[in-house]
Amino acid sequence: MSKKLSLIFLLIFIGLLPLKELLKPGVYKAHDFIEHAARLASFYESLKQGNFIPRWGGNLNYGYGHPVLMFLYPLTNYLGSLIHFLGFNIIDSIKILFGLSYLLSGLFMFLWLAKLWNKESGFIAAVFYLFAPYRFVELYVRAALGEHLAFTFLPLVCWFLTIAIKDKKIKYFGWTAIGLAMLFLAHNALSLMFLPFIFLYGILLIISLREKGKIWVLFFWSLFLGLMLSAFYWLPAFIEGKYTLRERVANREFFANNYLKWQELFFSKWGYGFSSYKDQTSGFLVSLSWFQWLVFIFAFITLFIKKNKEKRLVLLLIVYCAVGLFLSIELSRPLLKFLPLVYYFQFPWRFLAIPLFIISILAAYLIFLFKIKFKSLIFFTLLILLTTSSYWRIQGSEKNYSDEDLIQKYTGTTETGESTPIWALRFQEEYPKEKVQLVAGGLDEVIIEKWDFEEHRYKIKVREKSQIVDNTLYFPGWKVWVDGDEVFINPHDLNWRGLITYPVFSGEHQVVVKFTKTKTRQFAELISLVSFIFLLLFLTWPGRKKL
Repeated sequence: MSKKLSLIFLLIFIGLLPLKELLKPGVYKAHDFIEHAARLASFYESLKQGNFIPRWGGNLNYGYGHPVLMFLYPLTNYLGSLIHFLGFNIIDSIKILFGLSYLLSGLFMFLWLAKLWNKESGFIAAVFYLFAPYRFVELYVRAALGEHLAFTFLPLVCWFLTIAIKDKKIKYFGWTAIGLAMLFLAHNALSLMFLPFIFLYGILLIISLREKGKIWVLFFWSLFLGLMLSAFYWLPAFIEGKYTLRERVANREFFANNYLKWQELFFSKWGYGFSSYKDQTSGFLVSLSWFQWLVFIFAFITLFIKKNKEKRLVLLLIVYCAVGLFLSIELSRPLLKFLPLVYYFQFPWRFLAIPLFIISILAAYLIFLFKIKFKSLIFFTLLILLTTSSYWRIQGSEKNYSDEDLIQKYTGTTETGESTPIWALRFQEEYPKEKVQLVAGGLDEVIIEKWDFEEHRYKIKVREKSQIVDNTLYFPGWKVWVDGDEVFINPHDLNWRGLITYPVFSGEHQVVVKFTKTKTRQFAELISLVSFIFLLLFLTWPGRKKL
């Protein structure tokens, strides 16, 4: 067995150790776990109904539906749906996705740094990446599945990019585009956080080449293509977000209330509280570990005592890490005046993802720089495992949910209301009495023929000109046809706030209510489709494989 394969097996083995808690049955106590499960159940049900890009959670929000699927990263739901399709229940599908993404994140980090420097560097980088305390906050405290999955694709993008540029393998620029698209679909906030790093890292790799040729063009093309492949998600979410209440959460005040104290970068009590240190029940770990600080300090010192060809990259890493640390603490509050969009990240401590990633690379750099062999790393690895083992645990179990419960009995929206349409109440409070009701006039009969998430068909009989309500939240894209003719939707009735109300004349009528694609969604999906076709041609075109 080769040394590389042996290290991969060892890495998988130690990576499995913290995942033992996922084997416990049912839902474990964590901030977002049940929300991810409910979202996956809604997403999967929509897929079953023939919606290839599910955008409307028809069962959510007490059955009034919700556009949350349009605004929250879809890749977790696509992958979770695949696992669920293979026969696992929703809860176990979420756990499997957590476990696989955790292991793969370490594997991809190993492959990337082994390619950039050497196998020992790749191994220690993966250990740092897997066992940083913040990873267990994401896994067992917050259950932040989207961010957890983004940590998988981040090193994958860098690995593909390294092969494409260093080995001048043309096809890998296409794989870089795929990896970047997956990163955006995994978590939009973290992808934006690391896009500048990917860009600068690629530039440094190209500068180090003697013959650059068409590398510059291919590099920028791969980044652009990655954005276009994922446009079907982020473009409508960005443009149509103005029709939601996102400002209630993504605002300066909310962001500022969640700053860390600088002391918390060095010490933070482990617990299962909420995310703000100002909350009396707070207690989740946000500090960097001793081994992370040790690596950061030693890497910084090497800038002054050791000359080597990696100095520019190390400088980039240290500066990027310092920026991430600074943006997470209260000392950076004055920057809100000059960086108004930064509060769309919601929580300042989310920037701790930057040192988590960067310090793993710096650890690999130190191993490479000082030519440390694997035998010397065993003791250090064991020490990391021992000092983090207390974080490999869940708080406890909650009430379990069957798949049917998640579809039929979950009453929330799977988020804090930021995706609620501006015409509606932030949350509904009870199920409607009927799916279709009378607003004004006379309604004699309603016969429901079809009630899917994105399409309702029914017959109604009214004795006079009336106003009818379809108990579904209105959002751009919803349209109503009465006997084949489109009618005006009024979501502004104060007694039926934010719901689909429409007029009908007396008599019997066939009504179709459908969630259609707006021009923005059509355009975004066309961009992604054309980009995908272009990518397939690029990857399969018979031509030279290297520049």
